[in-house]
Amino acid sequence: VYAVINIVGLAIGLAACLLILTYVRYEFSYDNWLPEAENTYELATEYLPSPQGQQPGLSLTTAYVAGSALKKDFPQVERVVWASSQNVTFLQDGTPTAAKKSFITDGPLFDIVRAPFVRGSAATALDDPHSIVLSESEAEARFGDSDPLGKTITVASGDMTADYRVTGVFKDLPKNSHFDMTAVVRVDPTDYFRKTPGVVNFWSWSNGEIYVRLKPGTDPKTIEAQFPAWEKRNIPDDVGSNPVTNQGQFENFHLINVRDLHLSKGQGQGRPNGNRQ
Repeated sequence: VYAVINIVGLAIGLAACLLILTYVRYEFSYDNWLPEAENTYELATEYLPSPQGQQPGLSLTTAYVAGSALKKDFPQVERVVWASSQNVTFLQDGTPTAAKKSFITDGPLFDIVRAPFVRGSAATALDDPHSIVLSESEAEARFGDSDPLGKTITVASGDMTADYRVTGVFKDLPKNSHFDMTAVVRVDPTDYFRKTPGVVNFWSWSNGEIYVRLKPGTDPKTIEAQFPAWEKRNIPDDVGSNPVTNQGQFENFHLINVRDLHLSKGQGQGRPNGNRQ
């Protein structure tokens, strides 16, 4: 009996340790599978307490204008693309349906987030306006076994309704990824948000995530060290406030590697984050 108790207890302890180790290893594996993940980052916004009652916290959604300002001022940045999770309806043969998870983007998102493609090119699939990329399962659900490349889908989202051409199909993303998307639609944000232009013009309005590819060998800390001066150059004063304030007083910016997003404290538009602690 004494031997059985010891052996069973040891077996249970070892099994528990292996299960915990497997879980921890899985949580730290998020987005490691992405090609060039070491150079792929997201621009995050850290909000500080403000007189208007703004709550402190780290957000993975960032003002649209921050992306163009980042690309303009830092030569170490190779490419910047904005993306946002939005409700999108597809019209096929007069029947409206929705994708499981749709993103809109202003550029070639997959040139930065290099998900594996089964049809088309990840680097160029979203180069052209009115192009749409589907996941493998989404493409199969809509087109069956036929090749979807070049086929047209009518896309309705917000105030926009237009015909889109399928230019690529990516493999269904693994579950150990902070990305959760089955369709990506290329849009012109200025036109898409024409009724709410503040989305693309105001530093105080965050409605999307900004993905950044740095040139190989770039240390993101050297860029972050210049962010305070960068904010002063780019963020205008709010002259309508009394006293005059500047949004940069209540924000800090950070570059978070794509592999660290899942266990970061930031809140974004994808799957719920894990907990590093």
